[in-house]
Amino acid sequence: MLRARIITGLIGAAIAVGVVWLGGWWLTATVILLALMAMGEYRQLLFHLQIHASFIVMAAVALLLICGAQIGKSTLYLAVFPALLPVLFGVSLFVKRTNDFLSLFFTIGGALYIGVGFASLVLLRRADMWVWHTPVTDLGLFMVFFALIGTWLSDIGAFFVGRRFGKHPLAPTISPNKTWEGFWGGAALTVAGLVIYAYAYGFPAGSAAVLGMLVALSAPAGDLFESMLKRFAKEKDSGTILPGHGGILDRFDSLLFVAPVMVSAVLLLLERL
Repeated sequence: MLRARIITGLIGAAIAVGVVWLGGWWLTATVILLALMAMGEYRQLLFHLQIHASFIVMAAVALLLICGAQIGKSTLYLAVFPALLPVLFGVSLFVKRTNDFLSLFFTIGGALYIGVGFASLVLLRRADMWVWHTPVTDLGLFMVFFALIGTWLSDIGAFFVGRRFGKHPLAPTISPNKTWEGFWGGAALTVAGLVIYAYAYGFPAGSAAVLGMLVALSAPAGDLFESMLKRFAKEKDSGTILPGHGGILDRFDSLLFVAPVMVSAVLLLLERL
């Protein structure tokens, strides 16, 4: 299992580096594919509980958010976003098989959880377009790798430290194998690794430390959220497409929380739209 996990992770990391480096519609198309696959897993998780989240509505929202992040102006994007929830509610009411409350709730929740999370990756890659005064060349490339590296370090640190030293459960009713020792190990590795990465790139160390701490908190939160979803659905994994990891949601659960937090943090720290 560990061997398959490592091999899959290395292949995925190589693909991610290439796609992020290319950026533009290469990244956008990849993100759309991942979002659609994740929504398919999300819908299937809930299906046997007789909760019928509408794939059509979720996919439409994801496409709008992700393509809007790629081609839209930041001010227009932010102006439209607050209207998303009531529009989602209205559309979902008229879509077949979302006429009960739980199906409606999980359709809206899935559209926001997965759509916003993946769209935030595209927004981060285009950070140079909505941040006026950037401290580094190609801020977007730096920020996406910052999010990816931080997420990977959090996962690696938590896994190995928790496996070796873990004694105190972090959230036993949600994910019994996660421990406080693993959390702190992952957090320490994340912050230290990201500060080193930022220093090598020429990004201010203080800002990197703050962003690193936010990543260290949001990455395990995303992991726990998806674990809660799977426990609710009484499933071990969201899918089987990634050997050693499970499904797309299993692999990107942390990043779906990290990316939106990074977008907000960049706006607040760099103080420009």
